[in-house]
Amino acid sequence: MKIIIIILVLIILLSIANAIYDMKKLTLFSPVEGIITLNGKPIAGAEVRQNVLWSQASIPMRTVKTDSNGKFTFSELNGKSMLARILPLQPSMVQTIDIVHDNNTYKAYNHHKTNYDLNSENTGLPLLLDCELTEEEARNGSMRGVCKFRITK
Repeated sequence: MKIIIIILVLIILLSIANAIYDMKKLTLFSPVEGIITLNGKPIAGAEVRQNVLWSQASIPMRTVKTDSNGKFTFSELNGKSMLARILPLQPSMVQTIDIVHDNNTYKAYNHHKTNYDLNSENTGLPLLLDCELTEEEARNGSMRGVCKFRITK
């Protein structure tokens, strides 16, 4: 019986050591590039807020402003969690992007990500968004908001 307990403890310790050694990046939000327009014209200086709710940790909101062409970008957002590597839990991140323009807040992008893979939000394609503020918030593939996935070739 003591040998079985020792073996189990060794297996657990080896699993923890492997998880620490193999602390691969966990992609919480893939890189995002977008263009914001109003009636088809680019909006300069709009505030764009990116937020992710992750069950493993608190992630601070990131904010950028659009350039003169209405363009905004967010770099890849990664997290680390030993528990996420050891325990067989389903990843869960609620991703949102909001746009603030002329004292109005627009729900641009809302997505529930269930893995740590890069670009999995858009079936492996880069996360490129076109956001027209006159559009109604709607479902577009796996996300909801005023933005649409940009079609690239």
